[in-house]
Amino acid sequence: RHLLGKNEPGCTIRGCGVKFPHVIMIGVGGRRLQVSCLRISCSSKGSVDPAALQGQLFDLWSRKELEALRLQAVSGFSQLQDPLVGLLTMLESCPGIQKGRSSTLGQFIVTEFVRWRRSHPWVSLQGLKDDERLRLQLRALSLITASQSGYMDPLLDIYELSTLESSHLLDHVTYLQNCCYYREAALLSMKLELQKQLDMEQICVPLILLDKLPLAETYVRDHPELQKRLVRLLDSWCIPNFNLENVRRQYPSLSLSKHQTDQIQPKLLSRHVFRLMDKFSIDPSLCANSVHKRKLDSLKFLMYKRFKEKSMTEENWRDHVQVTVEGSVELQVLLVELLVHYCGLQVAAQWAKRYNIPRDRLPIGVWDTMQSLSAKQLEVNEEICPQESWITPQSHQLQYYQLPLARENVHFLQTLDQLELCKETVLEPGCVVGVDMEWRAGFGTVSTQRVALIQLAVEGQVFLLDLCAHSLSHHSLTVQFIRTVLTDKNILKLGYGMSGDFRSLVATWPELKEEPLEVKGVLDLLHVHQQLQRCWRGSSSSRSVEVSEGSAEKGLSLLVQQVLGKPLDKTEQLSNWERRPLRTGQLRYAAADAYCLLDVYLTLSRDPKAFGLPEDLCSISSSQPSKSVQQKKPKDKTKQHTGQRQARQRGDQPECVRGNSEQHAATIAPHELRVVCDNMLQGLGRFLRCLGVDVLMLENTDDHKVAAELARAEGRIILTSGQPYQSLKSQVAEGRCLTLDCSEKARDQAVRVLKHFHVNLTPSDIFSRCQVSVRVLDEWSGGNTEAVSRKEAREIERRSGDPSPVNHSFEVPLRNRPHEGGLRARRPVVGPVLTGQHRRARLAFATEHQNWQIRHRHLVLFTDESRFYLSTCDRRDRLWRRRGECYAACNIIQHDWFGGGSVMVWGGISLEGSTDLYRLDNGTLTAIRYQDKILGPVVRPSAGAVAPGILLVHNNARPHVVALQTVQELGDALVQIWEEIPEDTIRHLIRSMSVELCVHASLGNEGQQRLAELPPLRAWLMLSGGLGACNNNEYLKVSREEMTGMLNKRGLLQGNSILHNTQVPEGQRSPEAPVFNPHCRWASRSVLNPETLRFHGGAEIQLETVPPGLLPRIPEYFICTGCGKVFWEGTHYDRVLSQFQEVLQLSDGEVSSQS
Repeated sequence: RHLLGKNEPGCTIRGCGVKFPHVIMIGVGGRRLQVSCLRISCSSKGSVDPAALQGQLFDLWSRKELEALRLQAVSGFSQLQDPLVGLLTMLESCPGIQKGRSSTLGQFIVTEFVRWRRSHPWVSLQGLKDDERLRLQLRALSLITASQSGYMDPLLDIYELSTLESSHLLDHVTYLQNCCYYREAALLSMKLELQKQLDMEQICVPLILLDKLPLAETYVRDHPELQKRLVRLLDSWCIPNFNLENVRRQYPSLSLSKHQTDQIQPKLLSRHVFRLMDKFSIDPSLCANSVHKRKLDSLKFLMYKRFKEKSMTEENWRDHVQVTVEGSVELQVLLVELLVHYCGLQVAAQWAKRYNIPRDRLPIGVWDTMQSLSAKQLEVNEEICPQESWITPQSHQLQYYQLPLARENVHFLQTLDQLELCKETVLEPGCVVGVDMEWRAGFGTVSTQRVALIQLAVEGQVFLLDLCAHSLSHHSLTVQFIRTVLTDKNILKLGYGMSGDFRSLVATWPELKEEPLEVKGVLDLLHVHQQLQRCWRGSSSSRSVEVSEGSAEKGLSLLVQQVLGKPLDKTEQLSNWERRPLRTGQLRYAAADAYCLLDVYLTLSRDPKAFGLPEDLCSISSSQPSKSVQQKKPKDKTKQHTGQRQARQRGDQPECVRGNSEQHAATIAPHELRVVCDNMLQGLGRFLRCLGVDVLMLENTDDHKVAAELARAEGRIILTSGQPYQSLKSQVAEGRCLTLDCSEKARDQAVRVLKHFHVNLTPSDIFSRCQVSVRVLDEWSGGNTEAVSRKEAREIERRSGDPSPVNHSFEVPLRNRPHEGGLRARRPVVGPVLTGQHRRARLAFATEHQNWQIRHRHLVLFTDESRFYLSTCDRRDRLWRRRGECYAACNIIQHDWFGGGSVMVWGGISLEGSTDLYRLDNGTLTAIRYQDKILGPVVRPSAGAVAPGILLVHNNARPHVVALQTVQELGDALVQIWEEIPEDTIRHLIRSMSVELCVHASLGNEGQQRLAELPPLRAWLMLSGGLGACNNNEYLKVSREEMTGMLNKRGLLQGNSILHNTQVPEGQRSPEAPVFNPHCRWASRSVLNPETLRFHGGAEIQLETVPPGLLPRIPEYFICTGCGKVFWEGTHYDRVLSQFQEVLQLSDGEVSSQS
């Protein structure tokens, strides 16, 4: 176009042929250039029509011919009469996001146009008239919306939108806000630098409500005044009576999910405020609400540590409380209220007198107590405890690590003259120094702590540098001395988690930040401790670690316990280290905290191989790659798994078992190992249970934190996998959480667990614990449980398909001949008869959507209408009962013949949220009411909120009965419950639609009584379907004759002919197979009622599961006293023996039997 438009002499163009592609010969200055290009529909003037070009591009885009599409676009851009106008014309007519495509045609066109424009720099707004320039810029600006968010950056550059008048830009930002495009409004404002001209709250408040606080932080970046306003805004929401609805009323069109609403609460907001105060360097005085909230939490924590946990001394507690409530009347009043609860009226009256709290603010009884006490009695005892002895009591010496130094070898330095003695000792080349620092605990009320004491420990001496002494802490010689110590590579510095110490040191001395420290010669024993834990994974040479009861040992205290045998006494850790003079206990703790580093290092250095460490301990930290390097390094899972398999074949110990440090060197029996398996390791749990291990397993619906609660309540070890390990290990004591490689098979995981805990497995331990995965409450309810279908029963049995000496079955009576033929008595299905046309339509729909993934369900709105009855029975309930028990009280549902009324409601759910619950007060749902009352006012607005092209699914479900008194109460309760359903629950429901397995139980009086005797956590898990396995290790052994008598008593034997049946079922064991003699607790005959065949616990013997054909060849039977299941020797026992042959400990007789 440009070549012809200039009419330059010596230039000729002629076309050769019209086929695709055709050739154009271009002659310039006597030289010819042959170019191949695609044929384009041209107008009469020789230029391409933008609409026609967009149509051709759309055809290629639909056929996914990207290479041809790119060539067509580049060629078309060159033949547009006005590329800038043509680009806008094409973008305005481009469709949005299409199903199965990650990008749009418009984004592709813009991207190719930007690339094409680099070689055509003359395509710009330069040279255009002002009115034409403004018209193009306004058209480009109108394309920047939420539906076309990918256009923003290219259009800003191509059409130079930053040169527009601010009024036009501000109008468009307002338009985006009115359209609820808050993210796009914020991004456009940042791109065009409009922050100072806009109202910060109008931009940031919707972002915060939508859980986009990081975008709001980016919006106020480089604007200090806006940063203060943002932090003050968040702080204003941290008041206890903050009402979110008042904020939401300002944005009526803004729809929030349950998750987004949950993020707007004072506890979470105060965390953001403190984080932003540190990030933006904002004065804490501007955030009074957050500081008050943090101090309030600190006060409650101090009360818990002092009066509940009792791990804080009176003096330390008093120091911290005074600092926490200082200057706040509200906190002082709360302190008095808490003291009334924990200590009584007299102590509360003393503190009330101390702070002169007004009478009208005092709790009941405090004022009267103040009047009855003398002035001396109202004084808070602040006397320092009598001088402690440097030598601790004998009980303390037996329990904790002791500092092996006399008092005169611990030097407390407060002057420069005293510092000179420390320099001569510490700066000696080749010296090994233990370094530690102490500061007053701020409990989160301040961002960075200032160091109050620096401990430097050398062999035989400890130097304590008092940084609260002004003459020492602010002198340049002190700073230079510490810098010299940390940067001298000839001095080995020992520490534990020194990064936190360095941060506090830099906050204390800002000059260290101006000239950064280059730390050299430092060995962080935290890295050594981590390597120590990695080496103690089932190694036979690992040492036994005894973790004391009570507070779990962690960090340096645990390392000292593992290496030196006793932990540190951390009572003084939360002391007020800024108070002077320091008590003897504080001096002793500070010296021991630094000197123990030397003892640990010397012990590890003498024999590092005994601890699984390399000869050079200093090489450990340098051998560990940084986190960033590990993240950037690509992972080849195939090679990784192959390497692990090869390592196992070589006998190496791969890193597939990882614990949080506790090891068991002494062998233990399987029944002594008590574990709780996370819901990701249910297969492992079944294998361990069949080996005799006491196992509890979480169900798929249980939260991971339930495992930690069970572990703490019952002293169990957590077995988990993946990310939950990081959170679970912090909730239990060290060594009480173990993670495994989830890519391994359950059998291999079980072997690793046995080796890790040094379990001495014998053949007698196999199946020494009941394996039946029955509903736990069945035996408690006398069989009165809701029925499950045959398919569900098979699914439950498949999930509990752990190796067992018997074939499990459920509590079902003997079936008659029709049942043996597969016939069952069932109610007829009520519904329309499916014609051939219906079946073809359903098959076509299923075929079309069979490959759907979770992302496709974003376009689906699931709807349902249900009728809820006030008191009548809808005849849909089913229950398990025995013959002749139909009129038992527990099997009768009372029927109200006069009804009482009902309510029909309609609702819909999707991954984007839920619709309003529509209530049909009169009559049923008809087609007219469905169209006029639901589809129009409810479904269409919800469909627009979900996504364009939504798929409406209509479904029918069973009603649920609500025990209310009136129909109005029933309807109001349904609406309230519907609105309170969490969004996460709805998403989980939709994602789990492929698995429908639900087993419920109803309890009788006896079951409720037994349930009340259990701990609350165990009772809740049983009611919610968790822990659904017997896990009992007490059996009753009966002979063949006794079993025959039981079967005859129940009428399960048809004459004596069955006893002479010599037919052997499939899977008969070899006569040379090992004898099944489980190592379990044997019950006496007294635990069984011979008349009812029930155990004292309520379980009835499951005689229906014993095939009569077994009686001639099985001499002994084993009955579980927990669930009544009957076991006998079988081939499953042999199979488990072969699977775990490598970890079995066989006696001489068992070895000969195996051979």
